[in-house]
Amino acid sequence: MSSSLTRSLRLLGWAVTVALCVAFIAHRFDTADPLETDFLALLPDARIDVVEQAAQTRLSDDVGRQIIFLLGADTPEVAVAAVDQLTVALASNPLFAVMPATAGDDFKARFEQLFEFRFQLLAPQTRGQLTAAPGELIRGAKENLFGPFAGIALRQMATDPVGLFAAYVDQFMPVGVELYEGRVPLVYAEGKAWAIATRQFSHSSFALTQLRELGLQVHALREQLARGDIELLVTGMPLFAADGEARARGDISVIGLGSLLMIAIMMVVVFRSAVPLLLAVGSIVTGIVVALAISLLVFERLHVLALVFGASLVGVSIDYALHYLCDGLRDARWRGADGVRHIFAATLLGLCTTVLAYASIAVAPFPALRQIAVFSVAGLIGAWTTVICILPALAKPWLRSPRWPIALALGYAQHFPALRTQRVATLVLLSMTAVGGVMVGVTPVDDVRTLQGASRELLGETERIGAIVPLSRDSQFILVRGADPAQTLVRDAATAVALDALVTAGRLRGFSALAQVYPSVSLQQDNYARLKTAYYDSGSIDELFNAVHVRDEVRQRHLAEFAQAQEKQVELARWLKSVGTPWNALWLGCPAQCASIITLSGFARLTGDDLARLRALPGVTVADRAATITDILAQHRVAAVELLCAAFVIAAAFMWIRFGLASALRIIAVPLGAVALSLSIVGATASINLFTIFGLVLVVGLGFDYAIFHHLKGRNDGPVALGVLLSALTSLFAFGLMSASSTSAVSNFGVVLALGTAASYLLSPIAARPLQSSGGEK
Repeated sequence: MSSSLTRSLRLLGWAVTVALCVAFIAHRFDTADPLETDFLALLPDARIDVVEQAAQTRLSDDVGRQIIFLLGADTPEVAVAAVDQLTVALASNPLFAVMPATAGDDFKARFEQLFEFRFQLLAPQTRGQLTAAPGELIRGAKENLFGPFAGIALRQMATDPVGLFAAYVDQFMPVGVELYEGRVPLVYAEGKAWAIATRQFSHSSFALTQLRELGLQVHALREQLARGDIELLVTGMPLFAADGEARARGDISVIGLGSLLMIAIMMVVVFRSAVPLLLAVGSIVTGIVVALAISLLVFERLHVLALVFGASLVGVSIDYALHYLCDGLRDARWRGADGVRHIFAATLLGLCTTVLAYASIAVAPFPALRQIAVFSVAGLIGAWTTVICILPALAKPWLRSPRWPIALALGYAQHFPALRTQRVATLVLLSMTAVGGVMVGVTPVDDVRTLQGASRELLGETERIGAIVPLSRDSQFILVRGADPAQTLVRDAATAVALDALVTAGRLRGFSALAQVYPSVSLQQDNYARLKTAYYDSGSIDELFNAVHVRDEVRQRHLAEFAQAQEKQVELARWLKSVGTPWNALWLGCPAQCASIITLSGFARLTGDDLARLRALPGVTVADRAATITDILAQHRVAAVELLCAAFVIAAAFMWIRFGLASALRIIAVPLGAVALSLSIVGATASINLFTIFGLVLVVGLGFDYAIFHHLKGRNDGPVALGVLLSALTSLFAFGLMSASSTSAVSNFGVVLALGTAASYLLSPIAARPLQSSGGEK
């Protein structure tokens, strides 16, 4: 087969492969949005039991799509009018769905269904007063009759003279929140009246287009209300997802476009031609297209954060094209096939070590790292294949290039001190000691909450909202279990008593428990009996009626209603249906074991002795997904260190077999020294976590890559020295841009890789054979 036919077949095969990848990518994006934005989707699954998993799912469904609006004004009337304005603005917006349980009219309608049980449904505070000071309730009712709200008190005299049901309904409002005009929750803080409105993000999956639209809609609402001197505060998981999507999009643009700009400038300076730039960019684009297609084939949904890491692939995948193009600087007789022959062995070994490093990441049961590994491995193989198979058909020697870049690269390589094998062995031992010392001496930071960055504006606004009105959190919650509903409710009540003590002591902002608002059937019967003894049998209720001269028919009708209610009790199922969201989410039912949920409010966390005392209660589990995942991250970090050692040992053994012991020592000294230097700096100035360790795994791959080129070609090969320099510069720039990311996980990854890349290049001349570098070993 002729060389021209072979070349044509290669080009055809490459074109068909790229076309198929592009078609597949277009198909995936056309049929559904394959990109994931939820940060928690990146994390490993927590090993928890079925009931706890069901509780987490229930809370995620209930809270995960919730968006909370606070509208602040100088007067409550203006704040409530702003809620009406917001309601109109969101009514036809497909992004928002009304939460029925928080809508004012529906709120009243739901509780009116429970009014017939008003003699059994008593607030805990009312029940306590019935026991300790029953006269206080009558005295309070009289004060209302002759106070500023006398009209309201008179209207309820016929049906709820002591205000028992009103007190019961009031407890459904968070602490400090009142129901203004019977329909809009209102709280006073910061010298303003804040009206509260709650909506749900109407989409169960956070698609990118909807998240972007959500951000724009909230911004437009803020500006619209500001014109009427209304301050709008907004928070909720969809807002954090939208913020994360915007930051990821910015990171992809900065890292990807920044790297391409750096490459373009560098290529024009070095080669003084646009053709090498186009060839290099072609290999990069091919690698990214292949990477995206394979990733979408392997994973049902690809996280946008994986694309952020994938954007750094630009600085790594260009290495093969750079080595090939630099080889074209040798002389005018150079041909494409010569370039392949000169770089094939070194690039193949470098590819294998780098792919081994990336592939080792996929061993961890960690969705984020698996996606990064698959994306990167596919991209590197696609870029390398393009260089080896396609560029020879298009490339030619670049004789217009200036000689100073080669002189610069050679200058550093040739003037690097030539070390005896014994000194190299000493360097290896010192590096191993340094790595071990840092690993033992530095306290790692595994807290998952430090990995998810968010804009300061959004975090500040959420904290401000949390200071104004208690927010429920689904990261830490309490799961109460029992053999049947009655036992579960008893345990729920005991837990609520313990939590009340923490609230009184100021160690907890608040909580929501069924025991606070739903008395068990036996407790309902007891409530009725206490009420009968304290007011109806004692004649206290007649005293109240006489004080305001209630008509006799009204009095008799009320007494008849009380007598008829003696046998009434509201079952839990009916009660849950009436109160609706979010209270019905607190009961998991009894599929195998009955369970209820107690959610916590505010930003304080249960820790130490408080946590231990709660866990000692019968049937109580304090669930904390963040803490569970943090423990898993710590375990994976330890496993990652073992993986790093294993990857290094495997690569070192291969070098020993391939090149011999002395040469293997020189080669492994480069990545090992790079790991020691970068880890020491990171340990002294930043935090060490799972992403830091996996960054070091890639440092090992890059270090071997640079070392192999210097070992095979020596210090006196100008094109090789220039190729290593340019490869290091592009990788350093890409990883440097990653280190500036606002997302902690991306930043940690970028910092360690930038340091490792710089150290690998600076140490790479060590790998050159002594005779090739200085004429003999010294």
